[in-house]
Amino acid sequence: MFLIDTNILVYAVSAADKTKRDRARAVLSDLMLRSEAALALQSCAEFLAAAALKPGSPLSLQDALRQLRSWERHMILLFPSFETVELAAGGVSRHKLSFWDAMIWAVALQHEIPVILTEDGPVGSRLRGVRLIDPFAGEYRV
Repeated sequence: MFLIDTNILVYAVSAADKTKRDRARAVLSDLMLRSEAALALQSCAEFLAAAALKPGSPLSLQDALRQLRSWERHMILLFPSFETVELAAGGVSRHKLSFWDAMIWAVALQHEIPVILTEDGPVGSRLRGVRLIDPFAGEYRV
């Protein structure tokens, strides 16, 4: 099972970098086909903000919501709890993560998701059993 970070979602809809867009789409398609994709509620909100609400965003608000709904039908949606916030606070102090990266890591840890696909944080490391892998660096194979 793989937890998909927001940047992978944004690349999948962005035309700015065709190589990353195509790679993100291939990774998402592969994982959804194999039912191995999970999505944190936080990433849904971050995707909406980045893909539809910022000036110059690649999607309209309606298109971004439609895209999220489509992904949600094919991925496991994970919700944070207060324990998630506590775990994230520990990730900030212990692993020097930004708070929002720590929240994603804490969701993975709490839900026993062994891998986060991301470009953020200490990619290539394992934090309490959760690996952070950059799918654009060739570590993840479709």
